[in-house]
Amino acid sequence: MLRNPHAGHGLEFAGLILIPDTTYPAGPVETIAPELWADAFNAKVLNTVLMAQAFLPTVCDHKSRVLMLTPNVISSLRPPFHAVESTVAGALEGFAASLGAELSTLGVQLCHLKLGTFDRGSHGAGQHIERTGRGEVSSWSAHARGAYANNYHASDSELKDMAVLTRRSKGSRGSSLRELHNAVFDALTQRSLQRVWRVGRGSLLHEVVGSWVPPGIVGWMMGMKQVSLDRADERVEADWEEVEQSV
Repeated sequence: MLRNPHAGHGLEFAGLILIPDTTYPAGPVETIAPELWADAFNAKVLNTVLMAQAFLPTVCDHKSRVLMLTPNVISSLRPPFHAVESTVAGALEGFAASLGAELSTLGVQLCHLKLGTFDRGSHGAGQHIERTGRGEVSSWSAHARGAYANNYHASDSELKDMAVLTRRSKGSRGSSLRELHNAVFDALTQRSLQRVWRVGRGSLLHEVVGSWVPPGIVGWMMGMKQVSLDRADERVEADWEEVEQSV
């Protein structure tokens, strides 16, 4: 957006805001099809890179800001059954860090806003995780169901509290969306800008937990239990019937 010197007022290109798609497939690595991995990288990583490349000349000309917004809860904890999101988040974080270092030499600032959870109110609940339904779990191989089905089901309830946008409820309250709006406005207008900005309930806390708490504790928090591979195939059908009945 360029100034119009004939109009009495003008618009300035304040900044480029990059928001990669926030839906991810969940499930054991062995059950996620290669095309889902390819789609995730193309839609979230490659498209973000291409969008940044297209606008960087204009950003540099106007000394605009670059903001990247990504979920930070699951990518910080890196829990079981979220390999796609954890991998993509790592790629985006690396891209933002490298791009920010390049732009800083030109006097252009980049801010990576890492998002926690936000309360969307009572009008629906947008999830940043595309959870695999029970029907899809039933389509897993016998080995996958025996090895992962019970733990996957146990972790499913935890996912409801790890969405970027959640429905207002007694059990899960995110930050107000106004906090996100204010953070984006401040990132575009403040004189001094942080390279990384954590916004929303749980963003900083989960990053600290993911950095300092052993992975086994994170798994325990998600309800993970050890599975005997020797008996997994023998018990697969009985175990899955038990999971179905408990839902």
